[in-house]
Amino acid sequence: MFGLCVVWGLAEAWWAGRLWLHDRVQRVSGDAGTRVSPVAPMVPQVDRKQYRIVRLKNDLRVLLVQDEPVEACGPHRLQGCESATESSAEDDTTDAEDSSDEDEGDDDVAERHAAVALSIAAGSFEDPPEAPGLAHFLEHMVFMGSSKYPEEDALEDFLQSHSGYSNAHTEAEQTCFYFDIDPPHLSKALDIFAQFFVDPLLLADAVDRERQAVDSEFKLALQDDYSRTQQVVFAHARKDSVLAHFTWGNDESLKDLPKKAGKDIRKLLFDFHAKHYNAENMCAVVRGPQSLDELQAMAEASLSAIPRGRGPLRNDGTTFPATWEHAWNTADFHQLFFVAPIKDDHELFLIWNFESLFETWRVKPMMYVSELVGHEGKGSILHRLQELRWCTGLTAGNSGDGAEASSRHCFFQIVLTLTDEGLRHVREIVMIVMQYLTMIRTAGPQRHFFDECKQISENHFRFQQDSESIDFVEGAACEMPYYPDANIFNGDVVIMDYDADTITKLIGRLTFGNMLAVVSSKSVADMCTLEERWFGTKYAKQSFPPDWTDEALAIEAGDTPCPAFLHMPPPNPFVASDFEFKEKTDANKEPVVIFSTKDIECWHLHDNTHHVPRTGIMVQLCNSVMTETARGRIAGQLLVTILRRELKEELYQAEIADLEYDIRSDELGISFSVTGYSSKVDLVFRILCSRIFHLTFDAGVFAMSKEKLLRSLYNQSLDPSNVARELRLTCLCPRIFEIEDMYTALKSMSLKDMQSLYSQLMRANRAVLYVHGNATKEDAMSALSELQQRRPSTPYSQFSEQHVLKLTPGFLLCRAENRNEQDVNNALQMYFQVQETDKRAQATHRLLSNMVEEPFFQDLRTRQQLGYSVSLSKRNTYNKPGFVAELSSPSDKFSTNTMIERVEAFLSRFGKKLRKMSSRDFEDHKESLRHALLAPDANQDRRISKFWFSIRARIFTFSHSVEAEHLKTITKKEVVDMYMRYLHPSSKERAVLVIAVNSTQETVVPLEKTHDSVTSKQLRERGEYAVWPAPDAPVCKPANGTNKKAPNQKQQQKKQQEQKKKKKKQQQQQQQQRKHKGKKTKNK
Repeated sequence: MFGLCVVWGLAEAWWAGRLWLHDRVQRVSGDAGTRVSPVAPMVPQVDRKQYRIVRLKNDLRVLLVQDEPVEACGPHRLQGCESATESSAEDDTTDAEDSSDEDEGDDDVAERHAAVALSIAAGSFEDPPEAPGLAHFLEHMVFMGSSKYPEEDALEDFLQSHSGYSNAHTEAEQTCFYFDIDPPHLSKALDIFAQFFVDPLLLADAVDRERQAVDSEFKLALQDDYSRTQQVVFAHARKDSVLAHFTWGNDESLKDLPKKAGKDIRKLLFDFHAKHYNAENMCAVVRGPQSLDELQAMAEASLSAIPRGRGPLRNDGTTFPATWEHAWNTADFHQLFFVAPIKDDHELFLIWNFESLFETWRVKPMMYVSELVGHEGKGSILHRLQELRWCTGLTAGNSGDGAEASSRHCFFQIVLTLTDEGLRHVREIVMIVMQYLTMIRTAGPQRHFFDECKQISENHFRFQQDSESIDFVEGAACEMPYYPDANIFNGDVVIMDYDADTITKLIGRLTFGNMLAVVSSKSVADMCTLEERWFGTKYAKQSFPPDWTDEALAIEAGDTPCPAFLHMPPPNPFVASDFEFKEKTDANKEPVVIFSTKDIECWHLHDNTHHVPRTGIMVQLCNSVMTETARGRIAGQLLVTILRRELKEELYQAEIADLEYDIRSDELGISFSVTGYSSKVDLVFRILCSRIFHLTFDAGVFAMSKEKLLRSLYNQSLDPSNVARELRLTCLCPRIFEIEDMYTALKSMSLKDMQSLYSQLMRANRAVLYVHGNATKEDAMSALSELQQRRPSTPYSQFSEQHVLKLTPGFLLCRAENRNEQDVNNALQMYFQVQETDKRAQATHRLLSNMVEEPFFQDLRTRQQLGYSVSLSKRNTYNKPGFVAELSSPSDKFSTNTMIERVEAFLSRFGKKLRKMSSRDFEDHKESLRHALLAPDANQDRRISKFWFSIRARIFTFSHSVEAEHLKTITKKEVVDMYMRYLHPSSKERAVLVIAVNSTQETVVPLEKTHDSVTSKQLRERGEYAVWPAPDAPVCKPANGTNKKAPNQKQQQKKQQEQKKKKKKQQQQQQQQRKHKGKKTKNK
């Protein structure tokens, strides 16, 4: 492997050298036409796309990507290593934060679209002082038509007609726009899109509306504690620093401040566009199934029209500015801050600020140091703090966005999530961190650890799978300005060169004297007398106590020896080196049952479709104890929280070696899984089985996990959108419980209770195993054997499936109050139930959803500005179809009553539009959806997820081919009939459940229209519940050699009917209950 990496490194250096020389030769030549780069980007071995990089006559740099059919590439492509990337960390949320009591995985259609993205090397750091947030505002405004296409929603309307989607986001030094669409319509969509940057109208009558959208977006962010804390820190930067600016934008910054300065906001928008939206500041990615020549012709025809400015090239990875500025005076930075958060969390931030690391991208010292400081195994900071019961989580490094890593500066921060006890030991925690940093500084860079990190990243990139087209182009466009052609895909994540001096320099920055600290907790609220201007965050600040300084300096001077519990990580035993592809000996293209009894079944698919040596092993333990009561459900979530904590010690190194494992409590019981390199996945599976089925409880871990879960449940109740969603599911499903009942049950649970419940939780009524990927039938049977040996043997008993309330026609309204008094937002969910469940109705349901989703957004979000978060989409709640309208809006702009009335008015209007739709438009919608349904899965992970969903949901049709066939003959009348019956306000058959979560700042008045006002408890007590079988699901046929049949559909229905009477009686006694960082996105 080492020799292979050396050869790769030499080849990479040679190509990079050719690239840099090529760029300089072309600039000197002054060629007025399109210039083609002789260098193609390095890509994963399994990548079967074709690439070309060109620079248009206006100096816009474009990456062209030609898709190829999945079948066009085989394992023969896997000859030799190209490069590598970093493995992703596990999402360490508690189980209470896991989504999904609502099974909708079958709706995640793998669409193979054409896609385009364009990034601009200018963002919020370029905002003029008189209009903070202007870059973000302009991102919204360019969508409002152009001289060539003056219709306000020209792009959105065109995309909506051809199964497309668009979005954009603004960061500190970059703005990115992107869209996808059915491939035949790429050329026209690209031309409309390009006019955003050629001659946008920035319509005067759209200014107020889009400013409201920006303001609504900001009001949603007001509840984000991370953003609030970040703004407090930035507010103390030097006033002449870009970091001191407010970048989100709101009514005050985009209306009042410009007016006060005597500036016209629309002129500021045009000036910003003229100054920064120029071709030499831009990079674009165009991806589609067309040939590279065709894609180039499209780019030349549309993107060449974007004007060139007068500045130097900022889009080629060689001249992006890197101007170091220390944004803080030392005295202002080296302080201890206290912040009062919205949520009930204790967090400690330790922050260092230094010069940009952009020029060190080949060495990546930040990645090296982050892996050490953020390690979670024995010898790490977190391991020690968890032993002391002071901390439940730690992250190290930075988010990678421009606010924390830019051409002007770089943050390194350690964020620790503390327990109640940990909050009382902040000083001791800081000193343990100082001891660890001093240890790695004294030891110096460790070559063996560096090489291990490098090898892991190379393995990852070597078999990195494709992503959806729109995600692919967005990511590539955002990386292009920073890296030369050869390194567009690996430049941000691959460790290439070892440079001890560069690593040493970074570690040397991480001293106590250079550190800023923030303690964020409700317990410090009384001492927080200062208020940050924009978010209104209460905070306090002070110098570090002298005894803190004295102790820290003594540690750094070596006067205090490093304790034995802190040491470097051991070698990682999970790093893979065997990537053999196993010979497929069967012809199966879908999962088959290879073993089945009454209480366990094993599914298998040997699948090398995506040519990656990876295997997934999924297990579902169905357990009625965990699904019948709130106490059982929360016990399952607590068990998962404990298991995640216990597994970290053994499996953290597996995570960073690209072996992803998960364990969660869900609506069926407990599920766990592992996916990763085939040669190592069985090792992780054995550890999972051993720990899960043979857990020894520790009182300290129990207490810490219970505290973490209680805090998570409380925080969930503060998010009105989340409360609305969970309340809807609580009303519909008897086994989804209200958060308050879960909280109460958990509060009273003791360690003894948990120990007695554990044996019941592990006695699954039914176990389901699925092995997918580079694994033979023998591998699957081996996993089954491991599961059977570890799993306790218990007498078989039937597992009762999830029930869903059948709504009667009418309008039901359930209200709740937002418990977060500081949150000004209302939240609304309107659920429309559909009764038909056959495949033809399912296809009609999906088609109607595709047709109504974008008009709903454009009308209520874009035109009426009814809040920032607005959507209408299909749902399948445990196989019960329906539609859900979701809205979130500031209460000072729209009451929940107004939101309901606006939704109803839209549904009335759209019925007329639907009836008037031309035959051509209707057929276009059908063809776009058929194309999406029949598109191949983009990667193996999506394929595993799709099949596993079907197995868990007992839906034994593994493709959308039947739906696609129905789409050929579905008539417009069928779609109109479904709409008029289930969505139109005039329908006598329409069954609507409305969940309204009102801000405490809103005075609630009754709706004028006739409605039935109920509580969730009343609705559940009087409702008729039923199990909704999968539509047209065939009998599950076992594979050859199976000893028994798996349960078929008729058997399932019979069991369901037998349980119905018993279940209805139990329902009377049941309790009710339950619960990106996404900055500056045109969220849809």
